[in-house]
Amino acid sequence: MYDLHQVALMLAASTERSLLVLDEFGKGTHFRDGLSLLASFVLELAGRGEACPRLLLATHFNELLDLPEVAAANVQHKTMQAIVEPRVVGVGGDERGASEGVLLLYTVVDGRSSHSFAISVGRAVGVPESILARAEEVQALVKARKPVTARSAHGEDVATRTARVIARLRAVDVDSKEAVAAFIASIASA
Repeated sequence: MYDLHQVALMLAASTERSLLVLDEFGKGTHFRDGLSLLASFVLELAGRGEACPRLLLATHFNELLDLPEVAAANVQHKTMQAIVEPRVVGVGGDERGASEGVLLLYTVVDGRSSHSFAISVGRAVGVPESILARAEEVQALVKARKPVTARSAHGEDVATRTARVIARLRAVDVDSKEAVAAFIASIASA
């Protein structure tokens, strides 16, 4: 709600002499809602022509730049230059994922970044390696358009573990208190 209130004030009060700064609009909204609202805001400003204020926009909605209406508007794409493994990314060219080190150069350059430094930043601030490894795995699955499944505490796919437990349960003699107790104990300790 706060984001929308800010945008409403920007639309109502801005002039061609205004500088509007919008950082990560729509965080916490459903993807389609956030992207749709942000695109509408950018297009509304661009539609003002010569009366359009300057807009500095930082967003995680990279898809915004792929919308034909936004691409046709007078929008300049800028990105932050960074050194990763030790290539320079953010100035075009290969921007493959990097999970080791990242050095932000705090230099704004032409172009757009399709790269997120979230895993690198997570590593730098002490997120457990098991979480980062799973994040890299999920990232690769999403990129390959493969299904992402939940993992049990044992590291195996939840559906696989559930099927294995059900198969073991079917083999238990439910009339035997000892067999049922042994099954429950085996599940609890596994």
